[in-house]
Amino acid sequence: MKEESIVRLFRAHPNRSYSFGDLLHILKIDKSAHRQFQKLLRKLVSDGAISTYRHKYCLPREGDKLEGVVSKHRKGFAFVSSGVPGEEDVFLNQREARALMDGDRVLIITREGRRGKREGSVFRILERGKKRIVGTFGRFEKHYFVIPYGVPEYEASSSKMYISPNNIGAAKEGEVVVADIVRYPDGKHNVEGKVVRILGVDGDPKIDTDIIISKYDLPAIFPKNVREEASRISTKIDDSELNGRKDLRSLPFVTIDGESAKDFDDAVCVVKEKNGYRLWVSIADVSYYVKDGSVLDKEALSRGNSIYFPDRVIPMLPEVLSNEICSLKSSVDRLTFTVEMAFDKNGRRLTSEIYESAIKSWHRLTYTEVWKMMGGDEEVISRYKKYYPNLGPAIELFRLLKSSKAARGSLDFDLPESQIILDATGKIEQIVKSPRNDAHMLIEEFMIAANEAVAEFIEGSKTPGIFRVHEPPDDETINIFRGLLHNLGFQLHLGRGKVRPIELASIIKKAEGKPEARLINTVLLRSLKQAQYSRENVGHFG
Repeated sequence: MKEESIVRLFRAHPNRSYSFGDLLHILKIDKSAHRQFQKLLRKLVSDGAISTYRHKYCLPREGDKLEGVVSKHRKGFAFVSSGVPGEEDVFLNQREARALMDGDRVLIITREGRRGKREGSVFRILERGKKRIVGTFGRFEKHYFVIPYGVPEYEASSSKMYISPNNIGAAKEGEVVVADIVRYPDGKHNVEGKVVRILGVDGDPKIDTDIIISKYDLPAIFPKNVREEASRISTKIDDSELNGRKDLRSLPFVTIDGESAKDFDDAVCVVKEKNGYRLWVSIADVSYYVKDGSVLDKEALSRGNSIYFPDRVIPMLPEVLSNEICSLKSSVDRLTFTVEMAFDKNGRRLTSEIYESAIKSWHRLTYTEVWKMMGGDEEVISRYKKYYPNLGPAIELFRLLKSSKAARGSLDFDLPESQIILDATGKIEQIVKSPRNDAHMLIEEFMIAANEAVAEFIEGSKTPGIFRVHEPPDDETINIFRGLLHNLGFQLHLGRGKVRPIELASIIKKAEGKPEARLINTVLLRSLKQAQYSRENVGHFG
């Protein structure tokens, strides 16, 4: 039987579907050729010539094809997401999902299912999402297996990885292992693997970070060529590198960060002038060292960001950059980009200028120390008396900026974040409220002022750029929030039918210190649209 003959049958009746038995009967396939015929049908499905739906074969319908990523439930069924905002995920039953794994990219045929919800059948697996599995190694009689980490054993039947005796290595029952996939599930057999690394005993807190790194295949180690390129970067600045830069090394710059910070990205300096204040915000000039198209540049693009764990950091750039030459440590020269801004006595920005520069941070301060100085702590002020005279103008300018922002209706949510404290063995000792006080807000306000100046520069110079924008909330969500407020005894007044940030800020202020404050803050935050990055500057609500 030739492929063309099979496809011709389907095209002659494009709206019909056939079971395997139907095709055997219609095409008069001899019993001895059944297995070969079944292989031929699988090939046609794989090639996209025909499709399957509810255990029958049919022609694929082009309009109903959808490409997306699989999210597989541990009970065996799955959903496929196209990634298009607002588009509904497509349900795959256990039979359709049995050859799939979480993260696979697939092409499916969608149809209307029960209750009007979209369901799908797998047309083709385009790309596998996993190359390995991290889980707990176990044994049942003569069979070895790995249960993916986080999946209870009683629900692991569809996701359990089988390991042949030749591929277990030195793994023992109860150990957490990394196993490479040697055979993907095919609908009849589960995924099979080979143990390549033993992380430790299940339950040991010291291996928690290793589990996450291995599970998500995070780049914990830089490739050799990246390390070699980074090693050629000098950690000292030559005088010739200052050419063309504004020399700000005599200004009293300081960094203000958390106690555990190791890399210092930005430094600030404020000087009080006759008619107001002058603020300098400087950030490390990483682009001087990471050249466009270089090995370092490509690696940084691939990583996208640094990843912070309670016990370690996976940096975007090698430590010779992130913790050394691009870290604004005190008492050493550093190459920077600076935004210099002049403010009047009311905190209104008058001018701004952006340029390449060189600075030398006078000191590394912490949020706790600055907060104590802001509160008048004489002991801390005495300790830092060399820097305190310059901190005074910074505090004054911060309070002016904060007051001005509040008058515009800025939304400052009172939603505390958690901070995890580990003991020496890696176990969680405490989960405490992460501090956020005026010292944190001081740096936030100065960075916002610098970002606004940069955004204005980009728009004014017609230079393409990326803006962080925040569109106004939908009327429907605000009306729901308004109903909640009414039930709690608060009134939200809408000017001309549209909500303004200042009205929402007023609600937050009225709720401050009351039992319902956290509920109001949380629901309001969820009522707003998410901030996004865009090439178009559509503004920032609140």
